[in-house]
Amino acid sequence: MADLAILRTRNDLTKPTIKVEKLLLQQQIAEKEARVKRLSADAYEILNGRLKGLEADIIMGERDVAKLKEDLDNLEKHGDADIVNV
Repeated sequence: MADLAILRTRNDLTKPTIKVEKLLLQQQIAEKEARVKRLSADAYEILNGRLKGLEADIIMGERDVAKLKEDLDNLEKHGDADIVNV
């Protein structure tokens, strides 16, 4: 009988209690939630940065189109005259 008491005590020392298991699980949950928040913020920053880049490309493309249309209009107005880009 005395041997059983010793085994039970040793087992209690190596086996985490329910309270400790709860704390470990809560810690793991908190770590995962923080990671998800960081990843979400990173995704937002990446998408927002990419969107800004695309918007800039669109604006530059629109300016290029407007400039080319202006050159075409000038060519049509002046006929065979040389176009001078200033």
